[in-house]
Parts: sequence; C-alpha cells; structure tokens
Amino acid sequence: MSEHNLPEFKEKFVAFVDILGFKDLVKNSESGNGLTLNQILELLKNFGAKNERQMYGSYGPSICPNSQRIKDDLDFQLLQISDCVVISTEISPAGAINLINFCWNISMKFLQSGLLCRGHITRGLIYHSDEQFIGTAYQNACDAESKVALFQRDSNDTGTPFIEIDKIFSQYVKDIDDPCINKMFHRMTRSDGDGIAIFPFQSLQHSFSFGGSGSVFNADSEREANENIRKWIQTIKEKVIFFSNPSNPRAMRKIEHYIAVLDEQLAVCDEADEIINRMS
Repeated sequence: MSEHNLPEFKEKFVAFVDILGFKDLVKNSESGNGLTLNQILELLKNFGAKNERQMYGSYGPSICPNSQRIKDDLDFQLLQISDCVVISTEISPAGAINLINFCWNISMKFLQSGLLCRGHITRGLIYHSDEQFIGTAYQNACDAESKVALFQRDSNDTGTPFIEIDKIFSQYVKDIDDPCINKMFHRMTRSDGDGIAIFPFQSLQHSFSFGGSGSVFNADSEREANENIRKWIQTIKEKVIFFSNPSNPRAMRKIEHYIAVLDEQLAVCDEADEIINRMS
C-alpha cells in the first residue's frame, strides 16, 4: 500500500443512531412471541444501505443540491451493525444538511414502523470506510446518545428518544448564509430551548392546497386529505403502543414522549377541520 493510500483520520460530521427497545424485540422473536427474524431484518433496512454512497456520487446531494460542497458524494459513509448505524459526511454546508436529512429519514421510517430511535450528531475525527469506523467523533457521539435529555419532563427523565444535534454542529449550520439550508434545517428539527433535535413529527399535518389564481377552495377534498393524515397518525400511534412494554416503567416513559407528540398532531388535525369549516 502506497503512502498516499494509507488510512487516515478525517474531520467529519458524524451521527450515531440506534433503536430503543431492540433487546426486547430480539428476546420476543427468539421465544416465538413477537416479530420473526425476517421482520426484524426488514425493519433494520430503515437505517439505509451502503449503496447510498454510490447514489450521492452519481446524483450529488439529494437536499439543497446547489449548496456549497467539497465532493459530489459528500464523502458520505454509512455502516450499520445490529441495532445501530454510524453515518458521516464531509465538513461542508451540503454535507451538514444532507446528514440531517438522512437522520430525519431514519427517524421518520422507524416512527412509521412504531419504533423509537435515539442518537447524537457531532463533528470530529473519524476513520470511516465501508467496513470499519474508528475515531473520537464516533466515541463521543456514542457516549452522548445514552445521555440525550432534550424535551425532558423532569430531572429523572433521562435518555429521551430523540436524535440530538451537538451545539458545535448547530452553530455551524447557524453560521451558514444559505436560504435552502436554513429552511430545511428549521423544517426537520425542533429546539426545546436548551438544545436541538431531529423532529419528524411536524411533517404529520395537512397542508392546504389553494391552487393557482382563480381556483376554487374544495372543502370536501381538504377534509378528506386531513382525515387521511389523522388516520396515518392514529396508525403510527397504535404501532408505537404495540411495541411498548408496560412492565418496563423506563421504557414507557420514553414511549409517552411519542404518544404526547402524536396527540399534539391529532389536535392539529382537529384545528385544520375547524379552518376548513370556516373557509367553506
């Protein structure tokens, strides 16, 4: 191996994400009382696949494609092991927002499957290949994942089920003068006043369609669309409850976070119905 091809640590954006309650999933599967092994393996595909890197190389960034970047593939790397995944991208505006988007998609997919995930996104040194990752950025993200405390209800509410964004990362995004990145970052995250986390729930609401100039507001169509969103949220809520473990108080506290936010989104559906009624 030439000196130019020797492995090296790089400064990158790094995310570590895992599934909460995975131990119970596996235990129930082994006893024949839960999901089959094949169903669990299908769920793990929500983490993404190694060929994502080739897709970035072929098509460039999927979010904010005109934003500043170093390489078209964003030096995107992904390696999933059991119930967790490590993702990294180059230090660039496009690298930052596409890592946020990738983690948002992971969170959204598991949410729709009824599973909770938690993680941490940071910046630091890592060696990351198709087969291995080593570095303090990974270690720091992994250590911080279990200590996520965003949207705490009280001081005992630790390890809340969200993908936390490190302050060093959020400050980098804040300093970017790019309308697309600012808009997308705001759309995919939420702050609790102390920190910022990936937040897929706000996508679970109806957007009114008014069409072009001279178009007629169709109340029946809007009601139907809003009802479809309501049914979608209720289905997700049922799945989250299905995977809950009532005998584990700590796990139930984490589930309650998702139930509360899903109930908030159902209330938004009720408000949308009131708006439709007034407009009609």
